Order: sequence, then C-alpha cells, then structure tokens
Amino acid sequence: MKTKPFLLPICSVLFLLFVSCTADDNLSIDEGDLRGVWELAEFKVFDDATNTALPNAEFILSELLAIDCKILQYNFRADGTLITESTIHYIHTDPEIIACPSGVSTTFTGSWELNGSKLTLGDDASGSSDTIDILLAKNTLKIAGEELDPETLAGSEFVLRRR
Repeated sequence: MKTKPFLLPICSVLFLLFVSCTADDNLSIDEGDLRGVWELAEFKVFDDATNTALPNAEFILSELLAIDCKILQYNFRADGTLITESTIHYIHTDPEIIACPSGVSTTFTGSWELNGSKLTLGDDASGSSDTIDILLAKNTLKIAGEELDPETLAGSEFVLRRR
C-alpha cells in the first residue's frame, strides 16, 4: 500500500509506536460542520484490535494528551484546502520516555471534500486521493482506524475535537 501524505500523520501513530453516532445522524453532515481546526483528543483501542502494538500507542498518546501535547491537527479550510500539522514523527516510542515534542512538526497541505459522511482527502502534488467514512457530532470527529489502514489500525479509533 502506498502511503498518502495526508494519511501519514495518522498511520505514523502505529508505525512509530511499533508499529457514537448512528448512521442517520451522519447523513446530515454539511461541509460547514467540518470546517475549522481539529486536534487529536484521544486514541482508543478496542478489544477486537489484532495489532498488539496498538495498546502501547494508546498509552503513550493518552499520556501526551493528558499534558496537553499537540500531536495532530487538521485545518479544514472553506476553500477546500487541508493543512495537517503533526509531531507524531518526533514522539519517543519507549513508554518510559514520555515527552512532548517541542519546536518540531511535519506539515502537509492538500485538499478535502465532504459528501455526506464520506470525506475525501487529496494530495494535490501526486493527484491521489482517499475517501474515508467519518462520524461527526457537534465538536467531535471520529475516524475508525480501519478506515485509514485496515491491516494495522483495525480496532482503533481517532477522536478529534474542534479547537
């Protein structure tokens, strides 16, 4: 699978750390509901997760989020531009060394389009795009891990909150 730059920050959670709404609620998602800045607030791992590295990632990310570490941010702009900023590449993978990366981040600029609960993220440089299902309720955006990478992130969920 070729990794898309706009998915890299989320997929990197797994690789660097070794690695709800009803359907009816989601039908009314409007682009205006998604516009704005969203930050990772929680990474959940469920009992059905098959990747044994996910609980370690969950622990490290929960510790960092508890100290208000900015790990992942999506800025969905009104003009269809997506700006992603991430410090995931700079997080220590050793659970004994929990430190928020400071002064470093990776930025990606691409595009986005929302059609119902289907979010299409585009890499303008390569011309590629991926479409994922999202759950959006007020100020909470949820993305199932298997939407991003069914092999390594199944059984996990990314929870972002509007900033």
